[in-house]
This record gives sequence, structure tokens and C-alpha cells, in this order.
Amino acid sequence: MRALLDTNIVIDRENNTILDKKCQDLFRIAQDNKINLLIHPLTIKEIEKDTNQERRKISLSKISSYSQLESPKILSDISQFPELGSLKGKDKIDDNLLYCIKRNAVNLLITEDKGLLSKASRIGIDDKVMNIIEANRYFNNLFYSYVATPIHLQEVPLSTLNFDDTFFDSLKSSYPEFKDWWEKISKEGRKGFVHQLSDGTIASLLVIKEENEPIDDSTPAIKKAKRLKICTLKVNDTGKKIGELFLRIAIDYAVEKNIPEIYLTHFIEDNDRLVSLIKSIGFIEKSKKASTGEPIFIKYLELTKEFSTRKDISRYLFPTYYDGPEVNKYIVPIKPEYHDRLFVGKHDRQLALAEYSNSIVEQNTVKKAYICNSRITGLQEGDIILFYCSDTLKALTSIGVIQEVYTNQDEATEIANKVGKRTVYSLSELEELARKKALVLLFRHHFYFNKPMDLKLLRDSSLLKAAPQSIMKIDHQKYLEIKNKAQIYERFTVDKT
Repeated sequence: MRALLDTNIVIDRENNTILDKKCQDLFRIAQDNKINLLIHPLTIKEIEKDTNQERRKISLSKISSYSQLESPKILSDISQFPELGSLKGKDKIDDNLLYCIKRNAVNLLITEDKGLLSKASRIGIDDKVMNIIEANRYFNNLFYSYVATPIHLQEVPLSTLNFDDTFFDSLKSSYPEFKDWWEKISKEGRKGFVHQLSDGTIASLLVIKEENEPIDDSTPAIKKAKRLKICTLKVNDTGKKIGELFLRIAIDYAVEKNIPEIYLTHFIEDNDRLVSLIKSIGFIEKSKKASTGEPIFIKYLELTKEFSTRKDISRYLFPTYYDGPEVNKYIVPIKPEYHDRLFVGKHDRQLALAEYSNSIVEQNTVKKAYICNSRITGLQEGDIILFYCSDTLKALTSIGVIQEVYTNQDEATEIANKVGKRTVYSLSELEELARKKALVLLFRHHFYFNKPMDLKLLRDSSLLKAAPQSIMKIDHQKYLEIKNKAQIYERFTVDKT
């Protein structure tokens, strides 16, 4: 396996300061598992620009211990990588690092540069571009077997949190009114979801509120509607998908409460990863605060006149999905041990907000991956997959929509490369799957069934004759009957565009 290191990681490792633990862990894992850590030739050119002669001399002498990426193709024209949008001089090295991912010259890129991470998210290759914490989690799952690690989230009264925690410093400086607002909602008994580190400091916080009013001070004006406001969404402990988990919590809450819109206000910073994250699941900048110019981002959950094509539904309206007769539907049997890595243990309804405590993040993310040895052909983007937990539960439990399909995969590291951050598989498991040629499905998880359908019900309804042994296609009418009996939310499905 080959990983490309950004300049900032190389410099941090090779300077005269004590190496922090996450860097120590990264280089230990790489050494123990023969991961080839590479640098791009342009990295050397960047270091050569350092005006501190002594530091430049030391860095260049130490960087010689790294292997260079061999003869990388250098970007010279945007047509080579149109997703970038433009080639800017100051971003030349970053763009070329991303180009290495685009061309599959390496398995992944590791960087602490927020701008690079944000750009990777914007152009859709963020599964293969990771910060150090993300890379360590990825490698640990891959080489030391996947171990579900609960993130201890607590729904607590905001008044119990330490407002002097440095976590709040950026919020206080960005929003002068934040202190007064915090005191007000604390006195009201408002609660929030908080993730705290072992030393008690706050790492992440989510505060939401139901509204049914116009969005105050918006230009252009946003009329009265039932909405869920994300009042605070801040994640300091990056690399653990907590931002995606918080957005999933907000979406599931809105679904449960029959709220068709979610919104938040946010000053856009340079290299803003939050904006990349929220846009990836359909938030759009709809207006601004007239008094401050702060952008207002709205996410619609149900069909609107503005977003009505199949492409729009997929891009903007998650968890709504298109399920017309032109779309193929498949039942996907999955063993319990893999089912429980991808999905939560409770299958009789969507999770209530309070039930996200001690969450396994991978179970609650939107983007997931499933890998098997099915020989079925014809699966494609937009197809609907219904997951059947075999052996123990013996029931259909959840529904997703395919984003990407890879067939006949016979190299474990290539499978790991395609799955990226979505992985819940160890390398040994991938090697076993690759021996028989694997089918890789990257998908979005939309819903748990409100009423899981066990094998007896499926048989009694003439939907199945026996337990499915491999992925099987079902006709549209059978899907509609499953959809009805499983009580999939009708308002989040569209059959005509």
C-alpha cells in the first residue's frame, strides 16, 4: 500500500520539536505494515522555497530519507482535471497531490491542510484524502481487524457544560452575541449533544431547535415554514466522522418529527470543511443575514418545485430518493457480523435522538460500503438495495441507494482504495473476498424499516420462496409491497420526475 504525505506532515515530523502521538502512531503503523510513505517531488521544491536557510538545509537533509513518487504526471491544463475548477499558482502543489489520487498513483493522501481536505470533499475524492487521525483509524481497521469504537455522546443540559472551555473560544469571537444567547438557552433548560474527551474537555457539540416562523433578518427573505435549526454544530476532534454523525442525527430527528427543512447559519472560513460536508448531503446557500452577511444554508428533505429531477433528488434531497419503475431493486443478504458493523442494532424504527448515546459512528453515517462475492451483473448508480440480515435476524431491515459499483475486484488493496474511509473490513477480510473476485457497492443508507420484514412474512406474502443466498433482483410490484408492509416513509420517495 502506498500513501502520499503532504508537505506539512513531513515538516512537522522533521523539525526539532517533539513529535505528537498521532504522528508517532502513523509512522509506527506504516513501518509495522510495510506501508510505503511517499513524498511528491514538488514537496522538495516547496521546502526549497523556505527563506530560513538553516531550517531549509536541515529539512532537505532529512527529507532525503523518504521515497519520492516516481515520475508523477504534472498538471499543466485544467482539462486534465476539470473537477478542480481552475489551476491557481498558489495551489499548484495541492492540485498535483490530488491529481495523484485522481490518477490512482497512490492509495491515499495524508494531509493536515484544511484547504486540501475541503477541496477533496468538494470534488468527491475525500474518501481517499485523510488527516492523520482519519488515516490512523483507517489503517487500524485495515491491518488490526475492524473494532467498533463507540463515541460517547451525551444529551445534556447546556447549563452543565463549562462555558470557559477553550472549545467555545472561536464561537465567542465569531459571534459577539453568543454569550448572551448561551446564557438565555441555558436558563431555558435547553439540551445539546456533546462529545467530551477523557480529560473532560469538549470535543464536539450539536444544538438543534424546532421552528415554525420566518428566518429572521434573511435577505432575500425566507418565509415562515416548519424547520429544524442547527443552532450549533462544532467539531474539534476531527477524523472520527462526528460531523457526519451529527448531521445524521439532525436528519433523523427531522424525519421523526415530520419537519421538511433543516437550516443553519455559518460564516464561511478559508478552507472550510463544514461547508464541504453540509453541501455533500444537499445543503445549499439560500440567503444571507442582512445585518451581518452571514450565509444561510438550507437543506430540503422532501420534493420541491426547485429540485424535482432525478439528479436533483439524489444531490439535494437526501433522504428522499427516486423509486420509480425504471429503477432496479435488489435484495442484498448480509451476514449478521457485517450487518451490525454497517447498521445499528435496533431495527424496529428510526433512532430517537436520545438513543445516539454511545454511537458506533460507522453505523450512523450516511455513506457506507458493502462488499461480497456475488456474481450478479447490471447493478448501477441509483438502484435501490434492501438489506436482509441472514442467519440470526432473518429479516429485511434497511434500504439504501447505490452510488458506485465495482465488479470483479481481485486486489485487496485496490478494494481498500475504492472503499476509503467507508471501510468496516480488515485487510485479511478483503483478501479473502478478493480471492473469489469481489463486488463492491458504495451506497447511501436512507432508512431503517419502521417494521422489519422477517422471512415468515416474506414467504406468507409470496415475496420470497426462501431465504436469499445472494443478491437477487425483485420486480417493481414486489418492491411496492415491501415498501408498504415495511412502512417506509412514503413522503420521502418519488416515483415520477
